[in-house]
Amino acid sequence: RFGAKRILLGGLCLGGLAFTLLGVHLTYPILVACMALAGLANSVYHPADYALLAAGIGDKQMGRAFSIHTFAGFLGGAMAPGFFLLVVSKLGLEAAFYAAGLIAFIAAALIAVIPTPATGAKVSAAKASGPGSLTSVLTPAILSMTLFFILLSLSGAALGTFSVVALMSAYNVDFAMANWALTGYLALGAVGVLAGGLLADRTRKHAQVAAVCFGANAVLVALIALIQMPALLIVAVLSLAGFLGGIIAPSRDMLVRKAAPPGAAGRAFGIVSTGFNIGGIIGPMLYGFIMDANAPRWVFGVAVVFLLAALLLALWTDRRSA
Repeated sequence: RFGAKRILLGGLCLGGLAFTLLGVHLTYPILVACMALAGLANSVYHPADYALLAAGIGDKQMGRAFSIHTFAGFLGGAMAPGFFLLVVSKLGLEAAFYAAGLIAFIAAALIAVIPTPATGAKVSAAKASGPGSLTSVLTPAILSMTLFFILLSLSGAALGTFSVVALMSAYNVDFAMANWALTGYLALGAVGVLAGGLLADRTRKHAQVAAVCFGANAVLVALIALIQMPALLIVAVLSLAGFLGGIIAPSRDMLVRKAAPPGAAGRAFGIVSTGFNIGGIIGPMLYGFIMDANAPRWVFGVAVVFLLAALLLALWTDRRSA
């Protein structure tokens, strides 16, 4: 309704303001309020950025565009802890919040000056038969993709968040090796995203690509759940699982784009991205319950169930979209 660029700029500025306010006056009530503002700002990023990509990138380069975009997110996530810890150690906690706010404002300034394709109501009206609404994109395919994103988030929480504590509890892997396994999973996931972008541009069978990777990942994670392996082999298996998981990401985004009605990429990505947030709420409680029940192997066992469910859902969604 307002154009993706304006919404993205608003979100970046609101996020920058939230972190800047934390630097000005850091108390617990202010922390809660500012995190709510930051969460509100964060909610617009994926609908807006994917709408801009969908409007401005040709079909033949879309997979690589999605992969580079996602890889940049992996890279920023990897750089952030070290960068902000360095700022805190040299300049203090308030300076770190100021730096976070400044980064958001710099990103907003870049978005403001760089030409971007037109999106929003005019484009939607030109491509669709009538004015767009949220309910108009609540198709079975989009709703199933939302569930698909929930399953991705739930399986990712097992491997990306709870793998270290589960490996240490179930297999007596020491803390350093368990962290190497997590590092391998995350690092090769970023590499896999770039490889997945090249693959996504060379095929139209994105659901089949995702299904093959999900199936292979389910086998790898099942091996960790069922077999007592040496620590180095666990590191190798989790790293390969991360690579396969990264390959899925561009094909996943192409599936959403295919399922979206004409001119409704922003609304479609906004709805399905909510699945990540829902999974992010459920996952920690689920795996925390499993760990409290002293069943760490089931962290990986439950992840296998979610991976297989995502495999089946990807194939079903592709048929619905077609």
